[in-house]
Amino acid sequence: ALLKASAGTDAELRPTYTRAVGDRDVLLRLQNNIRDRAQAAGRTRRALEVTGRMLLVAPDRASLWHEAGICHAGLGELEAAGTALEQFLVRCSDDDDERHRAAALLQRLRARLN
Repeated sequence: ALLKASAGTDAELRPTYTRAVGDRDVLLRLQNNIRDRAQAAGRTRRALEVTGRMLLVAPDRASLWHEAGICHAGLGELEAAGTALEQFLVRCSDDDDERHRAAALLQRLRARLN
């Protein structure tokens, strides 16, 4: 549980300082930790495998599609990268800066494929 920053270290832990987290979110957080360690170690294929498992649990999470696209691109799998980035663009918000960067990357990938 998180304490409010203004409460201090002697503050009593109260239910208002915590929020329930669903099983899916716990699973995704654990998988995210595994993926982050794989990425930090330069193990892109492993990071992609973990991202794929996360997508099975949460296929509508745009950020996972973006991560999959970046991993595929890093592995030189341009068609798969394009497909993942297209899924990201369908799911992300219109005003997201990340959306614009992903669209630009998608254009570069398509140009390399042609």
